[in-house]
Amino acid sequence: MTGCSILGCERPHSGRGYCRMHYLRAYRGQQIGGPEQRQYATPSDALRARTVVNENGCHVWQGSLDQGGYGRMSNAGRFEGTHRVAWSLVNGPIPDGLQLDHLCRNRACVNPAHLEPVTQTENVRRGLVAAHNWNRHKDTCKHGHLFSPENTYRWAKGRSCRTCHRLRERARYIRKKQGVAG
Repeated sequence: MTGCSILGCERPHSGRGYCRMHYLRAYRGQQIGGPEQRQYATPSDALRARTVVNENGCHVWQGSLDQGGYGRMSNAGRFEGTHRVAWSLVNGPIPDGLQLDHLCRNRACVNPAHLEPVTQTENVRRGLVAAHNWNRHKDTCKHGHLFSPENTYRWAKGRSCRTCHRLRERARYIRKKQGVAG
């Protein structure tokens, strides 16, 4: 079996002279070679070429993103998170059992100063998008009533607004008096 016909690609031949990746790019009508295809000598060159510094000091990755919003790049023949590559270039390997937490909360940021290795438990606890953590930081209910000690029912699984509860019960009482089901 011969290799891919694209210069510098060492993957095995799949079809029409290309490896699987280049064949699919050609099939989709994408550019598969030539000057438009960016080749960087090192991962640090790729990071420098594809990042933009914003007003918060974040080095925002302008290349491809995964479904979670994290930057992705090819590093040594495999796809890896750009923030992990940036951390490894500056600080060495990520310690075993730890994950990188974006202190700036920008998942596309590759600035090593905005990254901190933490345990998975700590990373989840800090995450603002986790539902259990997000609701904990809310100070009003969905109708805008303040979660004060006097206006909050608390139980093992959460809390609710006493004002909203009173309004729901009042509406239920009125419907019952009028003979409306529900």
